[in-house]
Amino acid sequence: MKSFKISGNSGLPITFDFHFSDSKSEAPVIVFLHGFKGFKDWGQWPLMAKVLSDKGFNVLRMNFSHNGTTPETPIDFTDLEAFGNNTFSKEVQDVTDVLDWLHSENEISSGIDLSKIHLLAHSRGGAIALVSANEDPRVSRVATLSGVGDLVRFSEKELAFWKQKGVAFSMNGRTQQQMPMYYSLAEDYLANEDRFAPQKVVQSLTQPYLIIHAENDETVLLHEAEQMNRLGGSSTLVVIKDANHAFGGGHPFEKHVLPEHTQKSVFHIVEFFNR
Repeated sequence: MKSFKISGNSGLPITFDFHFSDSKSEAPVIVFLHGFKGFKDWGQWPLMAKVLSDKGFNVLRMNFSHNGTTPETPIDFTDLEAFGNNTFSKEVQDVTDVLDWLHSENEISSGIDLSKIHLLAHSRGGAIALVSANEDPRVSRVATLSGVGDLVRFSEKELAFWKQKGVAFSMNGRTQQQMPMYYSLAEDYLANEDRFAPQKVVQSLTQPYLIIHAENDETVLLHEAEQMNRLGGSSTLVVIKDANHAFGGGHPFEKHVLPEHTQKSVFHIVEFFNR
């Protein structure tokens, strides 16, 4: 594995870790996108990336530029101002920047198959993966782990209050931090509502799409995945029985074996990306 930092077009650097495939020839690339209040080193994601690389894939785990971590503090939310100024447009731009980097001359160029770049994402990252794939034909396939069916989950009354105050806060249950979200996030969504509506995006998606969802997901309910699958013309739904939103993981994750529900997800991911 090797770590990289590139300049992002959203104003802050993008950091990512690249797990090299054990293949001796050019191998596909899986770009992994974390979810809301997440980061590339959260929980079992690094181990999952290693397992996928052992199965013949290059894996790139990236941090969104405005996720609240910094290159110096990759597992702590030390830049809440960046977190507050995040938007969906910035996250999609970050994915574009990483895809551009993969297609540029760099030290890993000789080991990657540019015709097979896949997106794998958890939770809110799933919506960003769908938008990115829908807008960028360089993406071959998309798989989501408990991806969201809606990006903005506020009532009209809550949106009005948010606009009046200029900022809303989301409690991070793990760190007990009050995470700010400036109203610019809502403005970005409202100005691009069709672009960022997963249930509309999935209807025009041309790439094969694997929806893996936790049966007992307490954060993104199963019916969202079922609805996305009904709307998607190229989608397949796999429900992981008894799994929760984190697929058995948590942070910090100190075990050397993936949780059972993550292992089952990996089985389906490998089978799907190998088609």
